[in-house]
Amino acid sequence: MFPSGVTTSSESQIARLLADPANTVNVAKAHLLLGLEAEERNDWQGAAESYLRIVELAPADDMVRYFGHNNRAYALLQLKRFEEAQAQCMAAIEVDGTRHSAYRNLGLACAALGRPADAAAAFMDAACRNLADARAWLHLQELVAANPDLLAQSPDLAERMAGLGDRLSRRPGQASPDHPGWSA
Repeated sequence: MFPSGVTTSSESQIARLLADPANTVNVAKAHLLLGLEAEERNDWQGAAESYLRIVELAPADDMVRYFGHNNRAYALLQLKRFEEAQAQCMAAIEVDGTRHSAYRNLGLACAALGRPADAAAAFMDAACRNLADARAWLHLQELVAANPDLLAQSPDLAERMAGLGDRLSRRPGQASPDHPGWSA
């Protein structure tokens, strides 16, 4: 019933969650666990399918719905299905626009679709929503390095990046965000 790689403890937890098929929140949580297990095996198609089940169930729990869309977007990015990933990011943001991860994934989708200005805006949104997660900031820096005319096309982007860089560098106990090895 469960894919190889699912541990006995997660198998029993998944079985408990699936015990009542009428409880869509628990069934969705089971598919979230199955998707995470698939990700650990780099089975991106399996992960995307598990997360699709969550999207289809549309559980009442906003956090589970958010992660269904966001994690599906990430799996679709790994499969290079960028337009579908973008749509899932937008759906996740609609469920909970305060979380940063869907904005970061949206930036990756937009960058892959050849829309660097949209990618930059999404990376900025992600970085501002969670200063502790440096990935969006690093993606933004890589994007600007690969698209040198981006700052000239978006004059406010340079100003926003400078402001964010200042905020990041003032965090206690953190290395400078300009350092290539910087991480939160």
